[in-house]
Amino acid sequence: MQTEVEAAGRRVLQRLEEAGHAAYFVGGYVRDRLLGRPIHDIDIATSARPETVMALFPDSLPTGIRHGTVTVRVDGHAFEVTTFRVERGYSDARHPDEVVFVDRIEEDLARRDFTVNAMALDRRGRLVDPFGGRDDLAARRIRCVGDPMRRFAEDGLRLVRAVRFAVQLDFAIEPQTWEALQACRATLRPVAHERIADELDKIMASPNPGRGFVLLFDSRLFAADDLAPYLAPEAWPDLTVLAVPEGVGTRWALLAVLLGWTEQEAESFARALRFSRERIDEVTTLVGQARQACPGEGATRHWQQLLLAHGLLRCLALADLCVAREAAGRPNALEQERAAAARLRERVRAIYATMPVHSLKDLAVDGRDLLEAIGRPPGPWVGRLLRELLTRVACGELPNDKERLLEYARERGDGT
Repeated sequence: MQTEVEAAGRRVLQRLEEAGHAAYFVGGYVRDRLLGRPIHDIDIATSARPETVMALFPDSLPTGIRHGTVTVRVDGHAFEVTTFRVERGYSDARHPDEVVFVDRIEEDLARRDFTVNAMALDRRGRLVDPFGGRDDLAARRIRCVGDPMRRFAEDGLRLVRAVRFAVQLDFAIEPQTWEALQACRATLRPVAHERIADELDKIMASPNPGRGFVLLFDSRLFAADDLAPYLAPEAWPDLTVLAVPEGVGTRWALLAVLLGWTEQEAESFARALRFSRERIDEVTTLVGQARQACPGEGATRHWQQLLLAHGLLRCLALADLCVAREAAGRPNALEQERAAAARLRERVRAIYATMPVHSLKDLAVDGRDLLEAIGRPPGPWVGRLLRELLTRVACGELPNDKERLLEYARERGDGT
């Protein structure tokens, strides 16, 4: 059944055709539609030059006009519309030195990375497939368009993309493409780590991230890159359990634990990949906690303390990580471990739900109340005492009642 975004995309194609230009859906949309996978972004290629596209669609934006790309908005949906082009010279192993607009879709498809991404579909459903992409979909293989050595030399990121597509689609990498991938690994070195991180995140989010990292390790892909100390190990553990946790950040933390990294090593790696501050904090915190004794379902007070320190979402991630770490090396247990992780997450949620307070803002007293009740000058003792009160209330040892808390505070005095 045609979705709203596909219907809007067809209107873009129709408008371009009515103006006398060829226009096609291209790239991932065509691949995923043929595979029956969910549709995400829809890209369009056309013989119309960028200025013509902008004239036909007054609300469009010149988002990449130097390379022929205009973002067109139709019925609330945005489409990247790019003029047919060929690319010449890749002196920086990433960007083409020259972009030349052409008139035939076949010329445009010839510059693309893999055959499964080098197909085009017109609005009537007719497929243009000059490089056998549909056959490769049927054979479940990733194969470069033309000479794989040339394709990888043009943009080193394609090395990682080959692995990413293989694990996302559960395809094999065609032998000649695999050999070229290993031979061209030096072309990855000039690629920005942010671009590499984006591809690695997609591998981590795939149904089988462990397979992806085994492919990366087997290929020695990072041996010539600055990330070699982290992603070019001499040996590695069973990585099947990377599929147990739900979140990408948790999976990164699990990889760090499986490879025996310290918190400092995990942080150094995360910084090298230019992860966000939030992601760095998530990974290092989880690694630190997982290197300690992981609490089980019955460790209620331990979970209460962790929930106070890190919040519900981080503790749910830790539950995933703890189960997966314990499962490492046990064959054929993936579904059982996923079920075990789900049970522990539910237990953590239940503990959280029974806690009367979750943070200092929920407490019936604050620092000013303590200062007035005890009559001492401000100091670190206030924070220590508040945290003790919070823990005791959260664990059910004290009621969240102002008078009762102040009475306890007077007895404790300075919280030491």
